[in-house]
Amino acid sequence: MKVVYSNFTLGAIEENITNLIKECKIWSDLNMSYDEYDILNQKICEMMGGGPDVLQIQKRYPLVNITHAIHVIIYEEYEEFWDFYSKKLGITLSNSEKTVLKKNWSLIIEKVGLKKHNYEIDQAESMPLLYQAGIPNRELDDIFDTIKYSRDTHKDFQPQMLMDQLTSWRSYAAGPSTKAYIEIFPDKAQEFFSQVNDLIKAEAPQTENYSERLLNKYDGWREKQKYLGRKHPRTSELSSPYLMYDKEKNEFSLFLPPCSVTNDYISYMTYIIADNDHNRYEGKVKVMTDTKGRYIKQQVVPVKAARAYVIHWYDDMDKTNPILDKKITGALGYGSVIFDYDGKRIQEVFCQESVIEENNHLNPDFQEPVLDNIRYKESFGEENRPILYWDALNSYPVSSFSLRQLDDFMPEVKIHMTKCRKLKSVSGEKHFVYLGNKLQTGIYKIFQEEKCNLPEDTYVPLKIGKMHIFKHKEEGYKDRIGSLNDILVTTLMNYDSIKVLEKIKTVVKETGKKRDSYLDKRGCRILTLLICNFCQDCSSEDEELLWQDNHKNCNNTIEEILKLISIHMLNGQIRGFIVQNLSKYDLSEKQFSKCFHVLDLQTAVFALSKEITGGQIDKLAEENSMTAMRLLMKDKMNFKNGMRLLRLAGIDAMQEMLHFRKKPDTMAEWFECYEELINGNLVKTDYRFLPTYKVMGNHKEFNDLVEWGASKKSSSPEMNFSGKQSDGIKFCGRIYLDVLIAWYMKYMNKTEETMEAAKELISQISSIEKMYLSLKPEIRNSIIFYERALKERYIEEKSIFATFYYCGLVSVILATHPYLELDEETFSTCDGFLQKMYQIFPELVERDLLLADAYVLFNIGLA
Repeated sequence: MKVVYSNFTLGAIEENITNLIKECKIWSDLNMSYDEYDILNQKICEMMGGGPDVLQIQKRYPLVNITHAIHVIIYEEYEEFWDFYSKKLGITLSNSEKTVLKKNWSLIIEKVGLKKHNYEIDQAESMPLLYQAGIPNRELDDIFDTIKYSRDTHKDFQPQMLMDQLTSWRSYAAGPSTKAYIEIFPDKAQEFFSQVNDLIKAEAPQTENYSERLLNKYDGWREKQKYLGRKHPRTSELSSPYLMYDKEKNEFSLFLPPCSVTNDYISYMTYIIADNDHNRYEGKVKVMTDTKGRYIKQQVVPVKAARAYVIHWYDDMDKTNPILDKKITGALGYGSVIFDYDGKRIQEVFCQESVIEENNHLNPDFQEPVLDNIRYKESFGEENRPILYWDALNSYPVSSFSLRQLDDFMPEVKIHMTKCRKLKSVSGEKHFVYLGNKLQTGIYKIFQEEKCNLPEDTYVPLKIGKMHIFKHKEEGYKDRIGSLNDILVTTLMNYDSIKVLEKIKTVVKETGKKRDSYLDKRGCRILTLLICNFCQDCSSEDEELLWQDNHKNCNNTIEEILKLISIHMLNGQIRGFIVQNLSKYDLSEKQFSKCFHVLDLQTAVFALSKEITGGQIDKLAEENSMTAMRLLMKDKMNFKNGMRLLRLAGIDAMQEMLHFRKKPDTMAEWFECYEELINGNLVKTDYRFLPTYKVMGNHKEFNDLVEWGASKKSSSPEMNFSGKQSDGIKFCGRIYLDVLIAWYMKYMNKTEETMEAAKELISQISSIEKMYLSLKPEIRNSIIFYERALKERYIEEKSIFATFYYCGLVSVILATHPYLELDEETFSTCDGFLQKMYQIFPELVERDLLLADAYVLFNIGLA
């Protein structure tokens, strides 16, 4: 039966829809033809021309109004629903009218008893009624493409399998309406896909078995195929990212899966994520290397709830051409499919913005205690005792909570709300509790008691956030910019004062090298807090950290201070102390990575230690496997640690350097000797560890590739890869020549800052030579074979290439420090050169440090 007749009034059409809709499960089941839709559109426009506006028509003829709107979605092609709908009616809709229309449509659907809409789709104000439109015309071509591709690539067509794919890894192949239809009406979707499959399969389909709308669209699509050919779904070298939701944290995250990297010369991959609300998330991912090849690890990026995200991947050698461009439907998008961390589908998601709306002050299920505008007063009332107090208006009571100082090891203070009292002030009613003791200077956070029961040595450096944070300075407190510890405390206590931060920045830049750089455990904790909360890649995207308008300037200045501290006040030993403390904290992978980036912790020098735990090493290895191995080598070697070194360095490299008196002929025999060695069953005369140029590197191989030109200057950028030959053996997955080529290709685009650092390094070569000649005999004798192998890197010309030899030399000298103890001047000279070298060629420094530590381990440590 038809829905609209040309001789019907709107009142008669309203009555007809009232009867027909009772037999429908979804509004599109009315199967209204395009001709009927066109007649209905003309009748509505004619009536509106006579006076009534769209809201009055909705009030008089609610079913006519909603039927017309749904069929606009079904039949029309448009970019934005409200703009098109307004033009179709010949009017301009205000925001308030849109809101009223949308609200009334939802009420109408519920009143007639059709399937209730779901939360995610209801958030999409630009396309209301999406869940009642079925699959509109503009998405049918994609359905035809997808089903034909499935038929071409699989013997049997299975609609259920296709539906599962279209709501997961093949979501790119379906429009938002299709995904919503699959999610809300899976049985109808399966029936529809089977119908389309039969239509495509049949050479001469029986027209009575299909709707007129489907046949018309199919005829048009089939005509296009004659000229356009089959459309292939998009593919990518990188795995498709996907969105996940953490119920406990009420947080969304984009998962960027791990993947192999085929380019041997890049060091980092960069991702940029943007959503439709103009939020932007950026990060760098280090390319890892093992014996199986090069790869990047999975990244988890917390994001705000949005309708859609666009992900771009770039490599660090070409930031103009993205490797991957991918659009992901967001939590508030149309037909979104969201899973939790257990892989279960989330039917209803409350993002952070809606939690505030959904939970009122009396809701007993709301987990987070709200204590609005909390403050501290040192002395109050007749008892003259310290109190915590907060605004009563926007707060609600909880049974108890805890108070803890973020920048110290102070135990938590348990606060019982049964002792809460009230007071009135000019600014409104307050609630307060007495504290047993006065608070010392610091930054404090309120949180639920059970979340605070953590051992002190593994205490989490919590985020400084907008909620439940207050700062207290004791009477007589003065900002001090003296030692490194003083600078860090003052920076944290003034994180919201750009004036003080700029002063600290100037002092560190101009006088940092002359100041006391001693760092204790509290200073290390504060340093971690500053990085995790104020450096760009680690600070929370979900809440503002500060309340002043200048908070971005403060954040940027704090990061600049920390980088200046790294340059002027940290040496290798302090970095080693920081690394060992970081691995005790419960940091996220992103926070760990940022600490390494800001402080250049890859150049850490470690002391001998018997306190290294497996958990610490595993956590550190996730960020930097070379640094983790170097720390592990300062502990007692055993079979497990020895095999870890073998896997990281590579069997070929270790066999090249490590020789046994037994002279094993087979790989199995060599392994037996190696196992005896790391288990402590061999003495020094039973083996020799001798590096060779094949592992250490040969500059001539690189020199033969570069077309220097007549001037013989290093400014010539041309390279002839056709002549590439190398005797090199891979160490940590790469030969020296490939490491050098990758660096040189980036160095061609050197900045003025890099050039200045290179000049400073070259100027230090003479002092390094003098220092080497003045080493104590036992130190020189212990590294003599290492220095001989390095000679293949040596060149007489004083250019940046000459520094590569000295990079290896100072690395092995520093590696002897835990065993033979360098004097302060020697350590400072070597460490300073290495830190500067790291700014120019970090890959070589990390490689040389691990090689040097391995050499010293086998020649001094194990002996």
